[in-house]
Formats: sequence, structure tokens, C-alpha cells
Amino acid sequence: MTRLKGFHFGLVIGCGLSVAFGFAIGHWTSQLHSAETPSSLDAASLATQANMEEAARAVEIGNIAKAAVLYRDACRLGHVQACDKLLHEVNFVEDFGEIREKFAHACDIGNVKGCYYLGNLERFEQGKEDHASSLFRRACDSGELDACVDLAYDEQTHGHIIDAAKILEKACDGGSPKGCYELAFLEKKNFKFTYQIAGLFEKACNAGYVRACARGMLDSPDTFRSLLENLCDRGNNSACYEVLEGAPSALFKERITHRCEIGDTRICVILALWNQMLPTGDMVEALRLASKACDGGNPRGCYVQGMIMAKGDAASRIESWHFYRKACLAGDLAGCWPPTK
Repeated sequence: MTRLKGFHFGLVIGCGLSVAFGFAIGHWTSQLHSAETPSSLDAASLATQANMEEAARAVEIGNIAKAAVLYRDACRLGHVQACDKLLHEVNFVEDFGEIREKFAHACDIGNVKGCYYLGNLERFEQGKEDHASSLFRRACDSGELDACVDLAYDEQTHGHIIDAAKILEKACDGGSPKGCYELAFLEKKNFKFTYQIAGLFEKACNAGYVRACARGMLDSPDTFRSLLENLCDRGNNSACYEVLEGAPSALFKERITHRCEIGDTRICVILALWNQMLPTGDMVEALRLASKACDGGNPRGCYVQGMIMAKGDAASRIESWHFYRKACLAGDLAGCWPPTK
């Protein structure tokens, strides 16, 4: 992973367009901090849940630069979940060693999320697998359910299937949809227990774990399509795309299109991607939807608009760079490194 220092470097991309990646980060840094005063902003406020939610919303519309600033500032002040988001959601790390130290410190003082995140780093390092597993166990025993899922995986790799099942059952019963999903697969693979596979997939799906919904569609398409549509209506955009990929009803398409038309730019992006990927895709409609999202302030919409135009004639391909650049400067870093073909 490239280490980014100071946010003061540029990247020259094709056709002579110079896009300053550092500007994108710097732009959001200045916007977020322009109103700060010693009395209006203290260290604690940077790590509030409100800031984390704002970063999550930025990720949803493709504004990775803004999310990186929010997560970075919170991480520097010891918010370990923000540090993990920097690593795995926005892929932006200034100092990998510093993040490791924050995870270790959090774990040492009793923050079990720190133990879990540190375990996730160490599990892929040669010679540290056993220590990673011990970190997962410590976090799991203290109620960190995601750590239980990873601990169960380690138990499976050592052949301890019954122990793995007990751990996953604990995670599932405690409210981890991933725990239910993995328990269903363990049962399906081994048939050693009495767990109801379909019921586990349904429980995980109802909790918003879209992978479980997709797997359930293979055995009970009508049931799980209905669950996915319900998740989509509740704002789970991954569920919306899953429904679209699985032969959606005319009523569902009408309902989701209405959401785009009244201003949900995230849905517009999903519909644009779906339209342009269909075997008989309507590229004109896909372009209209992406343009609507872009004009509505969604940086990912600008990127998708550029991607669609790049599939057109020579003039469209040249114009696509304008939208890639617009996406980049609006915070969607994918636009800074657009596809070259």
C-alpha cells in the first residue's frame, strides 16, 4: 500500500489532464475545519458517532476524500473503529505502524474492538496466527461478535468443527447476521448438527446481511426476493442492486425509479449501473440516470457518467475525462485513476 504523506502530490492522467489528488483531500480538510475555533471544537468532538455517520454517508455517495479526512482525524484521537475504516473501507493510510499501535493500545486498556482489529492485522502475518487467534478469543469472550466469527474460522482450520459451531451459535444468538450466515454454511458443509439452514439464512437476511439473502435466493427465490425488496425499501442499497440483478418485477422497478426521480442520487447510480450492464442495456437511460446523480451532487454519479461515455464514440470518450475529473475533485478518488480502456 502506498504511503501518502502531506496530501501534496499530484497525478497526471491521460489526455493531458492534471488531477491533484492532494487537492481533493485538502479541499475537504479545509471545508471541515474552516469554522473551527479552540472553543468550538475539541478533541472529543472529532470522534463522535455523528462524525462517523457523516463519513459513512460520504462513502455511500463515493466521496472517499471527505470520508478519509473524517476517519483520519478520529483515528488520530484514538477512535479505533475509524482507524479500521481507514484501512478497509477507504484504503487510505498515512502511517500503518501508527494504526497498529492504536489498536494495540486500545486492546491493552480493555477496548475489545482494538483486540479484534489488531487480530485482523496479525492473522495474515507469518508467525503471528496463534496470537491473532488469541486476540479474537479475548474479544469474543468480551462480547465482540465479529471476533467470534473469525475465531470460529480459526477453529475450523484446526479441525475443531464442534467448537466452531458453538462459537458461531453464540454470535448468531447475540445478533450477528454474519454469525448466522457462517453457521448455516458450516451446517450445510458438515450436517453434524440440527440447525435449520434456511432459517439461519433468513435470520441473517432479515438483519440486513445481503450475502445471506443472495444465497437464500438459490433455494427459495420468492421468499428471499421479498426480503430483499423489503431491505431495499428500508434503505439498503446493496439489497436494491441484488433485486435488480435477479429479474425484478415491474412494480419494484417502478418503485425504485421513483426514488431516483425524487432525489435519491444513490439509487440513480445503482439504476445507471444496472441499465448499462444489461445484455440489452439502455445506454441512453443509463447515461440520463448517471447524469441526474452527478448533477445532484453525487461524485460516484459523475464517475459512472464518465464510465458510460467512455464506451461511446471518439467525441464521447474525450468528454468522459471531464466527468472523471469532476468526480475526482468532488472526492471520488476512483475518478483520479479512471480506466484507460
